[in-house]
Amino acid sequence: MEQFVEGRRLYGISRYFPPAAERLVPADLLLNEAHYLGNLRYRVWMDMRHTVDFCPVVLDPNTAAPCVKISCDLRAVTYEFQRSPPVPLPQRIEWAPGVLGSQAFSPHDTVQFSVAVGDHDNFEIGFVSAKVSRKGPRPNSDQLLLLSRRGSTFQWNGDERSLFGPLEKVDRITVLYNGAIKMLTFTNVTSGSVLHATNTDDMTDHLFPFLAPGASLRSEVREIRLVDNV
Repeated sequence: MEQFVEGRRLYGISRYFPPAAERLVPADLLLNEAHYLGNLRYRVWMDMRHTVDFCPVVLDPNTAAPCVKISCDLRAVTYEFQRSPPVPLPQRIEWAPGVLGSQAFSPHDTVQFSVAVGDHDNFEIGFVSAKVSRKGPRPNSDQLLLLSRRGSTFQWNGDERSLFGPLEKVDRITVLYNGAIKMLTFTNVTSGSVLHATNTDDMTDHLFPFLAPGASLRSEVREIRLVDNV
């Protein structure tokens, strides 16, 4: 009996776990854990940077017009006249060879993205209102766009399209919508010059980024692509 009690006592001691407050962990173990774990996270992040780039806008292929093709990374759009008919979708745009961004932004937000256009001379970039119809003829309002037509640039805003001069040599364009001051600005990334700026007081609905490459026989670059902001 005495041996049995003694055995049970030893078993109880071996099964005893002190409360968390009583556990003693060497301080250097915690320091080493943080050190190695921190380095691991840093190395993983550095490796990811070679694969994944941050971009505030990605394209929604479900909204792409029948005559455009979206890249696998959802950041570039190409005009292709002869394509097999895509699946008909209610959100697909039919009035322009374009595509919308995957997220609508509040008119009070501040959004910036850059587009590489290369030598493409026929494109549209900017924003369209979330309430714009995707079907039928092109609407005459609720668009904030910079248009390039064979070297000439236009603004499409409100109920009219206005010509405001030849497009200077440009490789990348940064689009900045500032909801705080209700201003939309298009900037030549290479030169830093402002291509166009317009007031957006009339815009009260959510806005989708919009990219549309038109047909161009004179351009070597067929696509326009979202790139990292610089």
